[in-house]
Amino acid sequence: LNKVGEGERISQRAVELERELHPSGDETFAVALYGHGLNVLLQGKAKLAVPILEQACEVAKKHLGTNHGYYVAGLGALGLAYEQSGDLDRAETTFRHANEAGRTLQYRYQTFHAQAAAYLGELLIKKGNYGEAESFLRESEEIYRQGMGDSTLSTGEIKQDLGTVYLRRKDYVQAEVELRKSLEILKKGLSPEHPSTLKTEALLGLTLTRESKLGEGELYLRKALETQSRTPLNNPDGIAFTKGALGECLL
Repeated sequence: LNKVGEGERISQRAVELERELHPSGDETFAVALYGHGLNVLLQGKAKLAVPILEQACEVAKKHLGTNHGYYVAGLGALGLAYEQSGDLDRAETTFRHANEAGRTLQYRYQTFHAQAAAYLGELLIKKGNYGEAESFLRESEEIYRQGMGDSTLSTGEIKQDLGTVYLRRKDYVQAEVELRKSLEILKKGLSPEHPSTLKTEALLGLTLTRESKLGEGELYLRKALETQSRTPLNNPDGIAFTKGALGECLL
């Protein structure tokens, strides 16, 4: 529901009650800390979320074990908090730990493993390690496919990341394949104005430009930019990327 402000207040109260009831910690305290840290993180307060999620992982490890879903979920959220705080190396270490622990999870918790692999793949794209990024993204994609089919929104996001990998590696033919599939999936599950849908449209437009399919590339880029321009404050980075890609296409 995207009511993270209300979620933070409720989850903070849950943490306070757990501290009173179980001062030495228990399973429920670990989950309460995870929920609270996630709500703080989703509001863009990554540095504030770090100590909460660190404690969530410690309590989960002690009371649930390293092969429990909420331990892996906590590590994934903690890695995101490190990444958004600018500590990419610590984020990578945490994501790798989450991915290894995820391989021991029960089937019902495999979504947390898929998330960890995707987070690691996305971070490795940022660091320019495209070969390894592709490997972890494919691992995540396969977990989602086995559990939920090949048309989930998570798969659409991973296809977008894979398209980015191939675009960066100048494999434009394969980038086009992945981005078209991503756009197909995201359009079914998200609104046309959603930043993720628009990002895929812009990436596809840039890919088509670099394949010398200039007319089609321009259409995608102009469509994305026109939609982004209606709500510029919601996605300034997306607008900047699309304008740059359209400029390259027109040039």
